Amino acid sequence: QIYNILVIEDIAYLATGFGIVVLDINRKEIKDTYQFGESGSQITVNDLTFDGEYIFAATNQGIYKASINSPNLVDYNYWSRITNVPIVDFKYSFITYFSNMLLACYENPADSFDVIISIGDNSWENWKSANEYYYYLGSHNNKLIIVDLYKAMAYDTQFNRIQYVQHPSTYLAKHALVDKDNILWVATLSDGLLKSESGNTENIAPNGPAYKDVGSLTCESGHLWVGGGNEATQWSNLGAYAFIDEKWENYNKELNPELEGFYNISEVAIDPSDPEHVYGGSIGYGIVEFNSGEVQEIYDEEDGILEPIEGYGHGYIRVMGMDYDENRDLWITLNLVENPVYVIRSGGEWENLDFNSNIFGINTRITGILVSSF
Repeated sequence: QIYNILVIEDIAYLATGFGIVVLDINRKEIKDTYQFGESGSQITVNDLTFDGEYIFAATNQGIYKASINSPNLVDYNYWSRITNVPIVDFKYSFITYFSNMLLACYENPADSFDVIISIGDNSWENWKSANEYYYYLGSHNNKLIIVDLYKAMAYDTQFNRIQYVQHPSTYLAKHALVDKDNILWVATLSDGLLKSESGNTENIAPNGPAYKDVGSLTCESGHLWVGGGNEATQWSNLGAYAFIDEKWENYNKELNPELEGFYNISEVAIDPSDPEHVYGGSIGYGIVEFNSGEVQEIYDEEDGILEPIEGYGHGYIRVMGMDYDENRDLWITLNLVENPVYVIRSGGEWENLDFNSNIFGINTRITGILVSSF
C-alpha cells in the first residue's frame, strides 16, 4: 500500500507499508527501496517530507531522517531516528516541512486525540492540539493544509489562516490542496472533489456508482443494474446502481428516503419484458421493487410473505438469489430457512414452494438460483 508520495525533482519517493520505494519518473523505473527498520527490516512509512537537506519519514516506529546526499540510503545505517519528540518509538501519521518549521502529527495515547507538534533541533512543542482528529497535514504552493474531522484549512507562510471550509462533504475528508489560483480543493469521502473559492463551494464528481462495493449485476435491454453490497457489507446502506443511456443513477437512502433501514441491496433482477421494472434483494431486509427508478414496494416479514430465519425477526430475511424464467416468473432463494424458494409470477402472485424435504433449514446455506430450460 502506498500511503503518500514525495517528489524531489525527477524522483518520486513512495511511502509504503514496507519502506520507501524510489521511482525515477523520467525513466519510469524503480531505482531503490529503503528499508530502515531494526537491522534493516521492513518498516511502515506513513508520510515523507524534505527540508532541502534531509528526508524525514513519519513511520509506525517514530520519525526517521537521512541526508539526501548520503552515499547509500539503501544502507539503514544512514538513517537515524530523531529523539526530540514526545514519544520516540511511536506512530506518526503525517509530517511536513513548511516555512522553516518541521511539523508532525501523532495520536496522544492519553486521550486518543491527535496532536500536531513542531520539532526543533533539540526540542519539540505542541503546535496545534484542540481535541481534534486530523486526517491530513501537508503543504502545497506555499500553503500549509490541515484537514480535521469536519473541515479543511489553509495557512500562509506566517501561519495565518487564509482558507477555511466546513461543508457536509468535508466530513471525514482525507486530503486537500490549494492550487496556484488559491482555490482550495478537498478530496471528500463520497462526493468527489469539493471546490472552495471566495466562500463559494461546488462539488465536482465524475458520473459513476456512489460506492465501490459490488454485489450481483445483471443486464437487460441495455440496462445494467448492480447491487451495492454483499454478505460482507450486509449492514451498510449502499443501495444499488444503474447504468442506463451512458449514465449512472444511484439508489440509496440518501436519494430514496423509502430505503432508510433497507440495508444492502446485494441481488438484482430486471424484468425481461420491462427493463424499468427491477427487483433488489437484501441479505437481511427482504426485497424492494423499483419501477421507472421509483421505489414501488418493500416486501419483508411484515407482509406475511417472506420467512425470516427461525427464531429471528426483522433484519433476518437473507435473499441470496433472484432469476427470471422465460415466462417472466421471478425465482428467489432465501438462506437458512425451511422453504427457501419463492416465485413471483408474471401476474404478481407470490408462491412459497414446499419441497417436503428436511435438507433445508437453519443449517443449510443457499448461495443463489439459476433458471435453465431443462
